[in-house]
Amino acid sequence: METHFQTFSIRRKFIVYLFSLTLPIIFFLTPHYAQAWGMRGHGLICEAAIHLVKNKELKRLLTSKTTAITYLCNLPDTYWRELPEGATGAFTHYFEPDIVSIPIQSIPSSYLALENLAKGKLNLNTKQPVISVSRELGSSWWRADQFLRLSLDAAKKATASGVKTKDDEDVYQMWVMMGLMGHFVGDNSQPFHNTRDYDGWIENQGGIHHYYENSLVDELPRDILTSILNSAPTAQSELKLETRESMIEQMRALSILSYDDIQTVLQLDPVITKSTTIIEKGMEIRKEAERKKAEEVINQFNKILISHLSRGAVLLAWSWDHIFDVAGRPPVEKDHSFKFPHKFGFIPPDYTSSNNMLTH
Repeated sequence: METHFQTFSIRRKFIVYLFSLTLPIIFFLTPHYAQAWGMRGHGLICEAAIHLVKNKELKRLLTSKTTAITYLCNLPDTYWRELPEGATGAFTHYFEPDIVSIPIQSIPSSYLALENLAKGKLNLNTKQPVISVSRELGSSWWRADQFLRLSLDAAKKATASGVKTKDDEDVYQMWVMMGLMGHFVGDNSQPFHNTRDYDGWIENQGGIHHYYENSLVDELPRDILTSILNSAPTAQSELKLETRESMIEQMRALSILSYDDIQTVLQLDPVITKSTTIIEKGMEIRKEAERKKAEEVINQFNKILISHLSRGAVLLAWSWDHIFDVAGRPPVEKDHSFKFPHKFGFIPPDYTSSNNMLTH
């Protein structure tokens, strides 16, 4: 007769077996909420973008809001991340079409069209058909476009009503949305936010994501902002923004450049011991690659880091100027507000078929 202990043992083994089968799916469907560039990187991109803005009135306004703008460029990774509804935005920080073998050049401009194209295709990470396009592929292009639209709406209202007080609400909404847009443009300039191998485990270089966007960026010299600005003409030439008809097309151009640099970054990666992944008793056990300290190798990464940060800044400044011009150049010179977006509320994505990233 089977004892209670034997029954429990058999059930436990069966549960472990089932968990071992579902573990890869659970892992790859869990949003990888990495902080692209960390706080310093996002701040550098947005501060550099302010310097690159061409319209004098807009540049003067944004310069007076530099601290607030760089704060906003980090808000989705800091404040929003801790909110109960923040999880619905975890999938907006990256876009990984290679997870279903769709070339970046073939991605449709409409997110609804992308959902129709990608749903049911084989997810190369889970080895299962795609269930949720937003969760599995991400959506950073469309998230940046959403904030461009919100910025433009506020700017148009400011133009229509005129700016009569130092605390004009439409002007405030305009630059807040511009700052939030900066986060997702910055995400797209980080190479590992454009690939299914977002942390290097496929190449046995696990841990590269944080090492590249945080450890190395934190070692960049104090005059790095000047280097980013000096690199702007090269970034402008690479992106060819004047030939792009929409924010989606501009983000596509940035993604192509970022994706093409992944192998270069991996080759520069100073790995001492490669990362390992083993399955033991149904549990996946990972050990990150051992690397040289960032301070020892920062000089060999300087050029490519500056390139990536500069591309993000150039695209962001271009977008801010575009918003201001299309809105009719609202009279922002009267704005002298000290209003600060300390806890600006989460804004959900508005471009998916359900507009609910958790249940989609």
